[in-house]
Amino acid sequence: MLRVGTHNVHGLVSHLLPLVEGWLRLRLDIVLLQETWVTFFQAAKVCRQIDAACREVDPRHEGFQVFWGYNTAGNAARSAGVAVLVRRALVASGQVVVQQQQVVATPQGRLVVLPVQWGGHAFRVVSAYLPNSSTDQQAFVNDCMRAHLQGQGHLVCAGDFNFVEDSALDQVSTAQHVGPST
Repeated sequence: MLRVGTHNVHGLVSHLLPLVEGWLRLRLDIVLLQETWVTFFQAAKVCRQIDAACREVDPRHEGFQVFWGYNTAGNAARSAGVAVLVRRALVASGQVVVQQQQVVATPQGRLVVLPVQWGGHAFRVVSAYLPNSSTDQQAFVNDCMRAHLQGQGHLVCAGDFNFVEDSALDQVSTAQHVGPST
């Protein structure tokens, strides 16, 4: 079994240890992250911090291989950012193979797509972080997601889609949560 989870971390570094504790407690093999707020220049250090936190929680855990989608747009100071973490032991053993040359990440830090092979299956793992406004969401889905996700094969797609069907049921209901448009 391959255990996959998704998590809007709202800033990865600021509370890394409790996040890692949760992922390891759930025994996740792949973790799809949104709102990492990690820049290209921080990535190597953050990877080391993730692995160190994994070893602190469980000395036998080898950590995660991280595939980043950075926000490289002009406002990249501290916004967006997605990532897919794959348990390093699965990659090292060949149980999970990531086609690294085919990984796609958008420059706005809102989408990362990993072609993966596992257990005789080929599929794409997608971490998405959609914009807040309905108009921007539609544009993102139509222009960006459609371009990167079309084609053959199965998808495992998760993330923060920034809308709910019934805002009254949302734990944090704000004016930004707009129902999907038709």
